[in-house]
Amino acid sequence: MKNSTRFLNAFVSIEEYLRQKTSQDGHMGFSQMIRAVGKREQNVKSLEYDLKEFAQLRNAIIHERAGDEVIAEPNDLVVKAIEHAAEMVTRPPTVFPLFKRNVITISPDTKLRKALKIMYSSGISKLPIVKSNKCIGVLTSSTITRWLGDCVENNQIDLDNTTAESVLKFGRKKDRYAVTGRKTDLFSAVALFEDHEHKGQRLHALLITENGKDTEKIIGIMTISDLPKAFQAVEA
Repeated sequence: MKNSTRFLNAFVSIEEYLRQKTSQDGHMGFSQMIRAVGKREQNVKSLEYDLKEFAQLRNAIIHERAGDEVIAEPNDLVVKAIEHAAEMVTRPPTVFPLFKRNVITISPDTKLRKALKIMYSSGISKLPIVKSNKCIGVLTSSTITRWLGDCVENNQIDLDNTTAESVLKFGRKKDRYAVTGRKTDLFSAVALFEDHEHKGQRLHALLITENGKDTEKIIGIMTISDLPKAFQAVEA
């Protein structure tokens, strides 16, 4: 199959997807559809520049023909790029199962000594605290460090009587966690981390449940350290 045919096939799949998402207005141009869908879908918004570039090349292939011959034959890299873009637009990868994990949780009254042992033995730095089947916060190593600083200041450290819930108050207001559903695409997940950073906050963990409800079982977790893995999954 010629590169031009592969390119056009990929472009058509993108265009059909955008057209389907903007079916109420059949008079939209390609760039208009990108902007309209991009307001609702982060994957399209993230690929806006590339999609517009592909549209220009598509016009060259379609409108500048010599008879039935294509005079602009895309190279292999361009074809690979648009085929990848088509996949990211129509079937973007999701947070699950990429970040599927057996997430360890603790109860609010879990003693800090036990929480520290869990974190150390499991090699994790974040522990969701669940009360009555609902996540009420995430105990992090940085929060514990601030608690420890306060203990040193007051010359009193008690690991056996301090509960995980009581340590949460040492978390900074700008520290956050969020809950999302298993079908959330990676572009939207990454955008959540970026949006928090732009607001001067830090999203420590994105907890994954079936439908994005904090009363559901946590079936996965994505943290800041997972961002490189997410970027790799969406790159061509």
